[in-house]
Amino acid sequence: MHGVLHEADVIVLATGFDTHAFFRPMLVIGRDGITADDVWRDGRRAFRTVALPGFPNFFMMLGPHSPVGNLALTTVAESQADHILRWIQRWRRGEFDTVEPTWPATESFNAKLRAAMPDTVWTTGCDSWYLNKDGVPEVWPFTPGEHRAMLASTDLGEYDLRRHVTAG
Repeated sequence: MHGVLHEADVIVLATGFDTHAFFRPMLVIGRDGITADDVWRDGRRAFRTVALPGFPNFFMMLGPHSPVGNLALTTVAESQADHILRWIQRWRRGEFDTVEPTWPATESFNAKLRAAMPDTVWTTGCDSWYLNKDGVPEVWPFTPGEHRAMLASTDLGEYDLRRHVTAG
């Protein structure tokens, strides 16, 4: 319902076979009213394939640049779920109230992906659903092992971790 707050611990949305929708058409509103469409105006991107800057405590699975073209979806989903669960465990231990990737870390991560793309099969002129409307690949350009290793590590300097101060 529009205009009604619905508190939830977890929300799961399956978009079916609309490969470029990710979690949309669900409207997720982040910090300062930003939406995914705002972040993705110049092309879909994510931080470490699972998070968006400006969206505290928001994680997605099989997001932009996930290695879905070179690794089984279940394997990718398991690695991403493990990564997300580690963040949830840290939150439950009280290490932070909100977490989101920084904009500079997200831009740096995506620049690294773009720089690696020309050396892949994805840029050889194939016509594929792995390409966005402009023909730019939206898949993982590195090995599956590099994706697992990336998700297994965390550089806290790449995140904005906040604690909410309560009066009293």
